[in-house]
Amino acid sequence: MIIPTGNYKDLFEERKKGGGYLAGYPLNLRASQSHELKNYSYFVDLLNNKNTTNRDSALYIHIPFCDSICTFCCFTREIAKSDKVAKYLQVLESEMCKYAKSEYIKSSKFGAVYFGGGTPTVLSADQLGNLLSYVKSNFHLTKNAEITIEASTHNFNQRKMEIAIEKGANRTSFGIQTFNDAIRKQFNLQDSSRDVINTVKIAKEIGFDIVDIDLMYNLPNQTMKDWEIDLQNAIDLGVENISFFPLHIHPNTLLGKQIESGEIPHPQTKDVEIDMYLKAVEMLTNAGYKQQHISKFVLPNTDHKYNILRLGHHDCVVCGPMANGNIGNCVYKNTKSIEKYMNMVRDGNFPIADCVRLSKEDEMRRYMIRGLGLLKVDKREFKNLFGEYPEYIFPDIFEQLIKKGLILVSENEIKLTEIGKIWGYNVCASFCSKFGRVMNIHGDMVA
Repeated sequence: MIIPTGNYKDLFEERKKGGGYLAGYPLNLRASQSHELKNYSYFVDLLNNKNTTNRDSALYIHIPFCDSICTFCCFTREIAKSDKVAKYLQVLESEMCKYAKSEYIKSSKFGAVYFGGGTPTVLSADQLGNLLSYVKSNFHLTKNAEITIEASTHNFNQRKMEIAIEKGANRTSFGIQTFNDAIRKQFNLQDSSRDVINTVKIAKEIGFDIVDIDLMYNLPNQTMKDWEIDLQNAIDLGVENISFFPLHIHPNTLLGKQIESGEIPHPQTKDVEIDMYLKAVEMLTNAGYKQQHISKFVLPNTDHKYNILRLGHHDCVVCGPMANGNIGNCVYKNTKSIEKYMNMVRDGNFPIADCVRLSKEDEMRRYMIRGLGLLKVDKREFKNLFGEYPEYIFPDIFEQLIKKGLILVSENEIKLTEIGKIWGYNVCASFCSKFGRVMNIHGDMVA
């Protein structure tokens, strides 16, 4: 690893925390998109025609339930109640069926499926197995399709793991956040670090091809030494994928209120956050991991396929409330409300709240945003798709990014420099359209 030098910590006033705009652009660009619902009919017409791209697609299934609420979480979710969960799963099947019967989806092949939330492992073993079976029976999955179950270590027991693997799951992702027991308790994470480590070991032993761990850094009361211990624990477990994100403090969460009242201290400065990022890059690189994404490292030959498809020039079909996806030249978002979602599907509609039909400029900007999220852009593919190299389409943006030392442009690709990776989300956001402000993954205006 090359250690950056100079004033690289001051290139931007604020380091962008989340990358929701990577996949959702341009939906997250506007404060209001109600006028875009006129594109619903176009979206339905698109589904009535065959998919002729011959590119693998991704499928995302959302489970908006948890059995406890983490203090930092700002996402739309509910505490799971058995009758509500059962009704939701029936409606979810109806939505999936509506997609699966369309000409577009019948002619599509899916290279990756991701069950996210919420907490998918709040489902019973039978519910989880039935959901996996339904997906495999109704969507054309490729031979080596990656199927991920997002999980919590406290409720993904051995029985659920066995059923998930039996029904085709081959990857699991644990939202561990930290191994520090004091901070885990502060965040209302449900089990101890000892239990977390034991569950991850079981997942590896029981047969998942890839185990992923999500960590957070620059947490209240977290020192650099604490962060190094978290990273070393993840490395020692031998997990194939490790993702890490700086804490985002949302004012409407319990954690946000605790910090505002002084009950819990603020995280440390931007400079310390950058130092923590660089420590993660150093430790993971030295342990044999390679960087796949701004916030993800993987062992050799264990790339996160869903991540690559989601941020590549591929369709992503999404089912469940709050999820956002893209099909053809449409980017769409489902309604946030679970009740409204269920009513819309029961009425025979796709539960779409926002839908944007992309212009050529939108598509070019999205290609750059997504590609740089994966650290580099293939100039040749860009030109094949859009007729010109990106540096000629966006000369002013390129001039500024090159001047700051954030990107490197060669004959065939544009890639983030080591400094560019530190400011990766800022670099991506620079390609967003200037007529609006960019929202981060939590929906907050950040630029």
